Amino acid sequence: MLVAAYFLGHMAQGLGNGIEAIVEKRFQSFEGLILDEQGNPGQKEMPREPKEEPTRGGHGTIAWLLGEQEPMPAPLRDRAKDKASKMLGLTADELDGAWLYSICDEALAQRGQVQDREVYIYREGFYRSLAIALSLLCISLLASVWRTLAFGDVSTAALGVSLGWPDLLAFAGVSAAGAWLACRRYVRFGCYRVRQAVTGFLVLKEEVQPDDNKAAGGTITLSLKI
Repeated sequence: MLVAAYFLGHMAQGLGNGIEAIVEKRFQSFEGLILDEQGNPGQKEMPREPKEEPTRGGHGTIAWLLGEQEPMPAPLRDRAKDKASKMLGLTADELDGAWLYSICDEALAQRGQVQDREVYIYREGFYRSLAIALSLLCISLLASVWRTLAFGDVSTAALGVSLGWPDLLAFAGVSAAGAWLACRRYVRFGCYRVRQAVTGFLVLKEEVQPDDNKAAGGTITLSLKI
């Protein structure tokens, strides 16, 4: 039983990765949502016709269902882009939301600032799998409701009870509500992960230190410290 649960958990995570990729392609990634960018992550913006601005924090009904998330203020986002581009010798326009997050996250990881990151990633994965599991349970219960209406009550010999369609429908409703709440938590922690990486990167201080090997020539080096 434990081995089966272990493998089913990994299957749920794999299913979640696939669903997440489809949602990011169709709507937005967490990086694009928080960094207030439109389009697919990892791709440059293509010229397009002007259109009405989307609802803050997402797309209409979906944003309402999953909870509207406040985008990062443009000055902070632009400051992070400038700082990251100078570190890598790039221009700010060459960094989209996905790459900006990756750079900020790596900069913090190399300095050992991973405590909050690990918590957010763990919670994000937990609630994503929980939402998938409850959604599948809800679907199976609705199928049982149909079977009950077509062929009669479902008898569970192990429990010694007979479940009618109202009971199954009630369980399906509870499962659907749990999946919705878990999905909202998943979105919240995903956004926390992006915010923490970018704001943590912004507060890294630059300190000028003399280079002993080149002190005579007046050359200095820059190092980043917390």
